[in-house]
Amino acid sequence: MVTYYITGHTFYLKEEIKAIKPTRKDFKNWWKYNYDFKCWELEVPNSSDSKRFRNKLQSYCDKNNLKLEVYELTKPLTKSMNDFETIEAFFDYMHKINQRPKL
Repeated sequence: MVTYYITGHTFYLKEEIKAIKPTRKDFKNWWKYNYDFKCWELEVPNSSDSKRFRNKLQSYCDKNNLKLEVYELTKPLTKSMNDFETIEAFFDYMHKINQRPKL
């Protein structure tokens, strides 16, 4: 998962930012305004992310004096229950991941 953030003076560019998306037909996410960080946010799966889209977005930000931040999530958030042989193995794995280290 790759998350794009556009920060800067984006009030007048709202419709232009919403129009910038990857060209894949199965891409269904849209730009959301993040009020906590005061920026536009777009989550793109790894299958839809491309170098062409990243370059297009970077050139748009450079042209309009905006800042682009890209965060790549390399570790999958969760595993599916289908990845484990039994339900107990799944819950053992989840408890091991979510357990806090002892001080």
